[in-house]
Amino acid sequence: RRRGGGCGPPPPPPPPVLFLVPTRLLVSQQAEAVRAWGGLSVGEIKGQDNYAKTATALSADVVVATAESHAATGVPPSRYKLVVFDECHHVHKKHPYHAVAISIRGASSPRSRILGLTATLSYEVGSEKLEAAVQTLKAALGARLITADRPELRAGGYHAAERVADLRIEPRGGVPPSERDHSSVKEDFWARVDVGAASPFAQNLARCVALLEASLPDFVSPLRTENCGDWVGFAGARPLLADFYEALRVLVVSFEEAEDAASLLLKMSDASADEETWSPDARAAIASFVGGLSEDWPRFAQLKTVLREELDRRGESFCGVVFVQQRVTTRIVRYVVGADAALAKDIVSPRVIHAGTPPSEDVATLRAFAAGESNLLIATNKAEEGMDLPKGSVVVCFDEVLTPVSLAQSRGRARQERSEFIVLRQREDRTVRDLEAVERHQADVIAREESARGEAVQVSDAYYQAEEAAPRLLTPATLSNAAVASPPSPIHAKSARVRLKERCDCLRSTLRFQESVADGRGAALSENGHPGFVSEAWIDGKRVGNRGYGNSKAEAKENAAADAISSLDLPVTL
Repeated sequence: RRRGGGCGPPPPPPPPVLFLVPTRLLVSQQAEAVRAWGGLSVGEIKGQDNYAKTATALSADVVVATAESHAATGVPPSRYKLVVFDECHHVHKKHPYHAVAISIRGASSPRSRILGLTATLSYEVGSEKLEAAVQTLKAALGARLITADRPELRAGGYHAAERVADLRIEPRGGVPPSERDHSSVKEDFWARVDVGAASPFAQNLARCVALLEASLPDFVSPLRTENCGDWVGFAGARPLLADFYEALRVLVVSFEEAEDAASLLLKMSDASADEETWSPDARAAIASFVGGLSEDWPRFAQLKTVLREELDRRGESFCGVVFVQQRVTTRIVRYVVGADAALAKDIVSPRVIHAGTPPSEDVATLRAFAAGESNLLIATNKAEEGMDLPKGSVVVCFDEVLTPVSLAQSRGRARQERSEFIVLRQREDRTVRDLEAVERHQADVIAREESARGEAVQVSDAYYQAEEAAPRLLTPATLSNAAVASPPSPIHAKSARVRLKERCDCLRSTLRFQESVADGRGAALSENGHPGFVSEAWIDGKRVGNRGYGNSKAEAKENAAADAISSLDLPVTL
């Protein structure tokens, strides 16, 4: 019996390449990218596929899947010749990637080759933590570090790596940062409410919620015993109570800072919903409280100003992305944009993406965004990571950017030339400039790795700047800022022939060849049975790689070039 249920014949032998992605939504996106390279058949495994679909996918040259959906096939990852980890920084966490990497590393020889793709190597902030995390990632993948440099990124139309965030930070409120304890955020909130030390808004909101709960006979409040994220579920079919629970949760987890978001959420709610359920005291308190709330909040006003500026500057070419931390904020931002008459006439069909939107809806949203049917996408970090948004002309981080990964991923959606990356909120103890410093330190780590390999850096620079350089199989659109690759190993023969020709063509302006005949007379064979023509690849006066032999000068030159590239560990190799 196969894992996942159902009976059938054993699955076919796996294809040479397994391309792992972190989310189901990215399966189709990355499969389309691989197909666009040409010459490769690509299968997709998204989970819950029947046996026939899975068998078809496994018969392709490359199979693209999430780690979870691939595990259901029963095929060990170590049976593939090459395993690609898209967004490989997930190997650090309790993520399915980690188990896959460990299984490959523990497999008997021959071991799969690993290629990891990521824009940021670690979530860590601080030099020592970053250095340790990079070494952990290298050990988990059994890999060395290589990188796409800025000339290559620019050549592929990716400009985000050069962009410094435009900071438009408003003063923060709520509990002072020095007094915040994330491990007891709920308990500390209720302790402040009990002694009257919370903000007036928090005290009034807590009072209204208590009156709503008191209107329900035998209702047991979850507010002090359950996790904040579970509160809404206890509201049942009572939308008004659910909205107040959600507003209270937003306030609690933000240390009373997100009074703006909580207020607007209550403004959006229907105070007359299921009103027969609530006591007269509850209805009166809610009418007074919600009626006195403002809709004019500095951070939302700043967001509207940014969108207005960019709409005026770009006109019909405007394509905006707003990143938020919580799914409820996607609703609030869409409400704010729609309630502004000046923005509403120019914002075309704003769409949202978050963890609760189904994959089919996400695909439709992204297609509408790419086709210009929508010009504003409001999303949580589900769209931050790896999602291809090539038309993004302005990216706004509405909430604070917490990690180097989030900074690189969100900024990476603003990949167009002259696009804007704007941040409206930051942590005082982890500013955007701090995170940008982490990226620079990461670049130094990679530079040291490449410098330790000597000639590889020189050849890499010459290769990227060569006028005759042909497009590489791994383009900036998929390679992003950095990559991790393991030592060379055999790969699929058909793909190898295609790549071999590309390598020779790409390096023609960098490599210099010296040709000769093995025995001096052009005989068919030389010593040790090698064909009679010999070619050597040279760079900067040094021979690179082993000699190439062939029945003709062209064949010998091609073999010498292939060995030179392999020995240099250039990013062009697969």
